[in-house]
Amino acid sequence: MKILFRYLSPHKWLVALVLILAAVNIGFSLFDPIIFGKLVDLGFFSSG
Repeated sequence: MKILFRYLSPHKWLVALVLILAAVNIGFSLFDPIIFGKLVDLGFFSSG
């Protein structure tokens, strides 16, 4: 683990950015079904 941290220490800001963007991506992935569920509940996809 020490070797990994030693290798990543010059790139710590890039690693932090990657982790933040991954968290944002997961958040949007979880938010997507909520939006479609609300659209279905409103009858947006119904043919009537």
